[in-house]
Amino acid sequence: MSNPFRHESITGIAQDEYKALFALSNVKVRALYLQLGGARLDYLLDKLTHCMDEGADSYLRRLSQDTADYVARCEDPSLETPKREKPLMSVREHLGVTSEMIELWDMQRRLALQAVRAANAGIEPTQEFIDAAKVAIGRDAERAARAVAKRNAIPAAPKPTKPAARPEESAAKAPAQAAA
Repeated sequence: MSNPFRHESITGIAQDEYKALFALSNVKVRALYLQLGGARLDYLLDKLTHCMDEGADSYLRRLSQDTADYVARCEDPSLETPKREKPLMSVREHLGVTSEMIELWDMQRRLALQAVRAANAGIEPTQEFIDAAKVAIGRDAERAARAVAKRNAIPAAPKPTKPAARPEESAAKAPAQAAA
C-alpha cells in the first residue's frame, strides 16, 4: 500500500540542509558555522531548551501533586489540599518558545548549509573558531549522552494534612479534658 501523504525521501534543498546538519560534526564545517554566527544561534537554542525542560519538569511535579492529593483525599475526605506548585510556564508561553525554537532551527539549517558550501569552496576558518568548534563538538557529545540517560526523578508531592483545630474548638475541649 502506498500513502500519498508520506514522502519516503527528502529531496532537493531540504536534503542538502539536513546533510549540512550532519556535517556540523566536522571540525572545519563547525568552525565556519560558528564564524558565520552559529555561536549565537547555539546559545539561544540552549537557553530555550533549558526553559522548556524546566517548564516540563514543573508540569510533571504539578501532575504528581494532583495525583497524590486525589489519592489521599479518596482515602480520607477530611484532608486539606496542600499548597501546590504553580507551573513555571503557561501553555501560551510554551507555545511561543516552541515557535521561536522552530525558527532558530530553520536558521541553523540554513547557516549550516552556508558553512558546508564555504568549506567546499576552500574557505579556511580562523584558529580561535577551530578551537571553539572542538569544544562545541565535545559538548554536543556530552549532551547526547545525557539525553540517552534517564530523566531525573520528579520529587515526591507533598502529602495532604488534616485541618488544624480552630481555637474555639480547642478551648472547648480543654475544660472537658481537665475534668476527665
